[in-house]
Amino acid sequence: MTDIRDQHFLTDTAVIDQMITLADIHKTETVLDIGAGSGNITLRIPLCKKIFAVESDKKFVAELEKIPNVTVLEGSAAKMPLAADKIISNLPFSAAESILLRILTTPFKKAVFLLPLSLLRKLQEGTALAVLFNAFFTIGDEGNVDPTSFTPVPHTKPCIMTLTPKKANATEMIVQKLWLQRDKKLKNALRETRVQLHKATKREAETWVDSLKLSPALLLKEVPKLTFADYQMILSTIK
Repeated sequence: MTDIRDQHFLTDTAVIDQMITLADIHKTETVLDIGAGSGNITLRIPLCKKIFAVESDKKFVAELEKIPNVTVLEGSAAKMPLAADKIISNLPFSAAESILLRILTTPFKKAVFLLPLSLLRKLQEGTALAVLFNAFFTIGDEGNVDPTSFTPVPHTKPCIMTLTPKKANATEMIVQKLWLQRDKKLKNALRETRVQLHKATKREAETWVDSLKLSPALLLKEVPKLTFADYQMILSTIK
């Protein structure tokens, strides 16, 4: 269940309508509302094919189930499969980063998130998160939101961000493929990336990885633990 201290309900209908306008929802599309809470956003989503409301707090589930065209997915967004044409969410601030990491492998056309401004800045430049998210998406900074738009008022500055899946260039494709091998150490992830992108044999790919002359310590790192400096080293060496 969500910690009550992390529940900041968006009550400003103008902000909700701005998010819905940014999502550009069509009648034939499905919409996913992550952390639907009391349904303030869910209720204002326009007519569409289906709305899926993710909520872990049992006290809200019964009310959400009363909303027409809504299927409630009870549980944590960090653990359940997520997929829809459009995603719209006032993210639980303490879980926002972990939920966004799930979004990297979620199929969708566009997502609109309300999240801490500090997290948006981490996604923009100079961090491993920025490398990842800029490889997968075009990131839109849609402006700050007055904290008084929430009940209770959060202590952090909120903002609205959009994510639109992008056509990756060669460098971004490498980053994407590495993340899709995130259960592996870098050496094995690089080998599989080479196999997939260049139709190389595993032996050819292993020879290529050896030719990069990356440090043994870096090659033994698990992909999710790669730093911004690690990505810089890997990508500059491959180029």
